[in-house]
Amino acid sequence: METQETDSVIHRKARFARDGFDARAMSPAKAFRLALAKASDGLFGLAVTVTTIEQVQLKHADIQKEMGENCLLILLDGNGGRRGVLQFDLHLLSALIEVQTMGKVSTREPNPRSVTRTDAAIVAPLVNALMPGFDKQMASACDDFVQTGFVFGDMAEDARAVSLALTAPSFDLFRISVDIEDGSKSGCLSILIPSVPKTTADSGKIKTSGSDANSLGQNAMNAPVTLDAAMARISVPLNEICTFKTGQKIPLPADSLRETLLLGSKGHVVSEVNLGQLNGMARRAFRFWRSR
Repeated sequence: METQETDSVIHRKARFARDGFDARAMSPAKAFRLALAKASDGLFGLAVTVTTIEQVQLKHADIQKEMGENCLLILLDGNGGRRGVLQFDLHLLSALIEVQTMGKVSTREPNPRSVTRTDAAIVAPLVNALMPGFDKQMASACDDFVQTGFVFGDMAEDARAVSLALTAPSFDLFRISVDIEDGSKSGCLSILIPSVPKTTADSGKIKTSGSDANSLGQNAMNAPVTLDAAMARISVPLNEICTFKTGQKIPLPADSLRETLLLGSKGHVVSEVNLGQLNGMARRAFRFWRSR
């Protein structure tokens, strides 16, 4: 009974985080965010919350450098012979294996190993739900969106095989970091697909009022931004740092929650914030109280 109640709370948190973005204009990044959360929950009852998502342009010549080691590479087959690839890190792969074999996700760190075609078969249902889900999210908001039709194709042996299989000149790369089952595991999923044509969500079912300047301002405010939270600065001897282990706890000053700094990509201070919960719904929330 306790487990069921805990699962219910975790899934409510994941759905709350997912649904919080529903009111904003659709974008490929948001479509993947929603599709991944819904596919994981619908297939496996797995609470997956996207913590960060980064979208960058990638040339074909840079594909091999982007693909990591000790990762599962899944080729995608799409409409018109187009191809893409999904890259699962071992943490996310381990979570998918555990939930399908044991019914729950453990907090154990996965051991480095070579991936197999059995791993590919295990992630196939998620791939075949995620990619059509992406198409559905985009098509529901953008009348001029051309569906990709991507589905599971095959497992790629390495980065070179991926580079040979993909033929488009440029790609959109989505690096997605996820929290699994309320912190049981944290994983990464990279999605590489031929560049998505620009769509206009405003021209279809989503109507906005105001001038072009207002629309530009709204789009700018809705753009994803990655910020770091610096809770405290502490001094630790080098010999102690060399003994740090995964999961080790480091004591922080008692007032660190009240004096957290939000840092931009270049390390500049964006704001001073309080770190805590918001209405009991979010696992972590920031309250802005003074800007610099």
